[in-house]
Amino acid sequence: MSTDEIRRLVDYLQQETPVETIALSGGEPLLRDDLPEIVGCLKERGINPVIISNGRLLSAERIELLRDARTF
Repeated sequence: MSTDEIRRLVDYLQQETPVETIALSGGEPLLRDDLPEIVGCLKERGINPVIISNGRLLSAERIELLRDARTF
């Protein structure tokens, strides 16, 4: 899915069945270059993102990007 498709899906879900938390998993979420944008989108809508990862792609830079997106 594109970032815009994810935004539309999140908006639709929040209208239909509001949630407080969404887990990002399945495959490896850290493979997505737009993960910080997705996290920011969720936070803007009052949703707490949970990233489920095997951690192999974590780096200091990636952690900082996610921190800047207010995930930690």
